[in-house]
Amino acid sequence: MSLRVAPPAISAAVARPPRLGAPRSAPSGALEAPLRADSRAPLGAALAGGLAALRRARRAPRRAKTKEKSPDYKTFSDDLIAVLQNAEKVAQELHQAQICTDAVLLSLLRADSACPSGAAVCAAAFPRSATQAAEYVVRRAKSGAEETPSTKATRVRKGVVMHFTPMTARCLVAAQKEQLEMKHQVVEPAHLLLALLKEEKAESQELLAHLGQNPKDVERRVLTTLQGPLPQLRLRAADLLEELKASASEAKAEAAAEPSGLAEKLPRAFRQLSEGLVERSVETKLLLLAALSGEHLFLLGPPGTAKSLLARRLATVCRGAFFERLLTRFSVPEEIFGPLSLRALENDELRRKVEGFLPTADVAFLDEVFKANSSILNALLTLLNERRFDNGGERVDVPLWTAVAASNELPESDELEALFDRFLLRRSVPRVSDKQVPTFLRTALASDEEVVGDDSESPSPVLSVADSEEAQRLAEDVDFPEHLLDLIIALRAYLRDEAEPPVRLSDRRLGKAVRLLRLAASVTGASEVSELDLLLLQHMCWDKEPQQAGEVRVWLLERMSADGDADNLEKLTYFVCGVEARLRVPSRSAGPISRARLDIKSIRKPLEDTLKARQVKLQKLRRFFRDGASPRLFWLEPEDLEDAENQLLPRVEEQLLKAEETLRKVLELELALDIQEEPARDSCLDSILGVEWAMCVFFSWACSREYRDCGRAAERTASRSRPQWTRSIRRRSGCPRTST
Repeated sequence: MSLRVAPPAISAAVARPPRLGAPRSAPSGALEAPLRADSRAPLGAALAGGLAALRRARRAPRRAKTKEKSPDYKTFSDDLIAVLQNAEKVAQELHQAQICTDAVLLSLLRADSACPSGAAVCAAAFPRSATQAAEYVVRRAKSGAEETPSTKATRVRKGVVMHFTPMTARCLVAAQKEQLEMKHQVVEPAHLLLALLKEEKAESQELLAHLGQNPKDVERRVLTTLQGPLPQLRLRAADLLEELKASASEAKAEAAAEPSGLAEKLPRAFRQLSEGLVERSVETKLLLLAALSGEHLFLLGPPGTAKSLLARRLATVCRGAFFERLLTRFSVPEEIFGPLSLRALENDELRRKVEGFLPTADVAFLDEVFKANSSILNALLTLLNERRFDNGGERVDVPLWTAVAASNELPESDELEALFDRFLLRRSVPRVSDKQVPTFLRTALASDEEVVGDDSESPSPVLSVADSEEAQRLAEDVDFPEHLLDLIIALRAYLRDEAEPPVRLSDRRLGKAVRLLRLAASVTGASEVSELDLLLLQHMCWDKEPQQAGEVRVWLLERMSADGDADNLEKLTYFVCGVEARLRVPSRSAGPISRARLDIKSIRKPLEDTLKARQVKLQKLRRFFRDGASPRLFWLEPEDLEDAENQLLPRVEEQLLKAEETLRKVLELELALDIQEEPARDSCLDSILGVEWAMCVFFSWACSREYRDCGRAAERTASRSRPQWTRSIRRRSGCPRTST
């Protein structure tokens, strides 16, 4: 295909780029002058002069940034020139002041018989629907709404030369780089399309998303239209990568488990407990979780915040015996555990009549629990933890399912820490917020606070002790991943050493916490605990300050979004860089090629495992967030899900992209090393490694080695002065006299 120079419109567009705010830089020679002047002075004087020059350079006026590299239009094909000329027309139709990347992509999509190579590439890269959608975008922009003053200001008059945006100019330079790497004679529209696909922040990416096209898939289809060993090698590597990701999805994707009967009961029980209540969703879920796990719940808050109401409703839902008592410092054990039996006293026995009191209750509510005296607290310790009560000389089992304790204040004395530790779940209950007060008032006028749903008269309970036993039995089959256990261990150390005030989790509370997390996952139909289940730890890991629950939540989100395999991937990346460094030599013999082939094959397997693990993690998170009403997310609030999605998904996607890019490089190197023809193999390796950059790296390595050798020689000849030693380094390394 013949070559011709770009028309003046395109040449002027890049030759006169828009002036941007240029960063300030030191004037040329500002730092070198003191070193040239003091080349024979001691090193301290030279450093002092350098610091003075640095201060002057900071105060000096900053110069404009070096002009970006412009593409060489002489290497552009006629078809590509036609595409760029049409891009100017498309930019005018889109009311753009400059030619953006989306205008260039639309011009490619509209290529016709006048541009045969562009039409062929777009026909292979995009389906017909994408082309039709692109035409719809142009028509909508042309016939859009009424023209606004801002639109008139940006409209370009006909006959005026339009300029490329800096991003478009970079894409043109990147297209020329693609042509040079692939050893093609001219820059074709396919090279430009590859450059547009690699520019992640370009406007063309938004257009591709609007058209429903994945840039990776489009890139693979473009590579099928190009000739040469490097395009075929990249295409093969992309195919292998997609096959690996597909196999990971098929092997690790969990089948949607059918919801169990217990998972179906939870929403029904939640509706009955929270009916008529405003901003009590978290407290209701924690109460259900405490009932199923057999643990106890502590509610901290002012009077009148529905703490006792929730406990009474739970007793109604489970059709169990309910016990409620307000404790004071004057309360006696008879008020809690029952009076002494007079008949037993006649037989010289100290036994209580426990019927209707705490030892026979299924659900208990103890208000102001920390104000009780020591005789009551000591008996509560055994009853709450072991579900046993000492009645006279006999220790009997109690049917207590769960206990809810409430208080307006936290315990201050150390004597109450043992009792407080029995309450695994903790929640600070605030008053209704100002935003929800209108809703609360309308709800209060419409219903009675004691209503427990339409099924309150049903003979069978919604939840029962049998359901709790079943949940605990199912939890034994749920897997707890090792990395999540390590995360809990790190949280314990953080709360002990760095939190203020420190939180010292007892061994009992830590063990119960992991068992409760496993049960919370099992009742929702999961086969293993996930990262999102750990957000429940915010309701278990605080003591003195309720605000520490928010700190635990923030810490968990930050650590869950961190890359657990970062060190492993970093080591593998350094290993790949070492192999690349050995291959960046002018001539490659059979020995280095064979060693590099073995090293690359050994790197590939651990990289594939890392990619699969991150792919599975991303799929799980996307499946969780895609269906917010899934039973799997029953225990989490919408705010928790939103924060987790905003923090976890971008980080995990970034981690997957890093592993994918590293594995892509390894696959390309492996395929290039397997080429038998030496010229084709060297050509592909030069394009993958980047010969120009490799020579710079090799030169700096050689200089550093020369400096090291000179330093050793200088140590052996200590009698020589420092200026002579400095001159010897310059002489042997070939560095200029003004070098530092």
